[in-house]
Amino acid sequence: MNRLIRCTAIVALMLWLSPSLATQTREQTFTVGADVDAQGQVTQTQPEPGAAPQIAAVLDEAIKHWRFVPTQHDGKAAPAHTFITAKLEALPVTDGKYSLRISYVGVGPKWNRTGGAHYPDAAVRSNVNGLVVILGDFPLDGSPVVTDTRHEFEDGYGKLFAKAAKDWFLHTSYTLETVDGQPVEAHVRTYVVFELDQVNRDNGSPAPDVPYSLSPSEKTLLHQAGFTDDDLRPNSNRLLLSSVLRPSMVDTVTLQP
Repeated sequence: MNRLIRCTAIVALMLWLSPSLATQTREQTFTVGADVDAQGQVTQTQPEPGAAPQIAAVLDEAIKHWRFVPTQHDGKAAPAHTFITAKLEALPVTDGKYSLRISYVGVGPKWNRTGGAHYPDAAVRSNVNGLVVILGDFPLDGSPVVTDTRHEFEDGYGKLFAKAAKDWFLHTSYTLETVDGQPVEAHVRTYVVFELDQVNRDNGSPAPDVPYSLSPSEKTLLHQAGFTDDDLRPNSNRLLLSSVLRPSMVDTVTLQP
């Protein structure tokens, strides 16, 4: 990256970090709209709403280094509009300085998720945790469709959790990718974790702030749905989306202080 972008990154870090995080790694994912030309090169990005201009500039510079396999329309390479998810990390180096790392997470339509699934009251009273896998479609008409739900709950809780997960999914919205200006439907795989500790935290009660621990049977269920071990790491985005594009060169970009 050039010197101007290096200075911009330093300013972004000053705005992004606080003194209380001086010895910690900070990370955040951003979903950036992107125009990709018929050669697979990102030509323009549209920042996520609310992203600081300095952060948007750093993401723009990094994402424009990435390349994708050109998509096809009527047998010819065509331009596309997509949404690229990238992870921005500030890594402490020494003496209060940080390096900045931008890594590729995924590409596809934009899924606008708000809030979370309702935790069934009966499950709260019975202290039941677990997860539900959702397979669905994002069709052209703008309304999500659930094609399957999977879980391992027993004693009748499965129907309660599956309904809660499905109701949440059906009330989300999305923006499709386009190829040569035409929208393209997509497929989605995601999973919803129902964790009582999170319910307690939301209600102001003491609860350990640790990631939900997947059981071996839950991992198997997720693997069967197409998730990899990398997808199941703590703080992952729990989401797999089909895309008109495939990455060809998305190396991590690191900026040293």
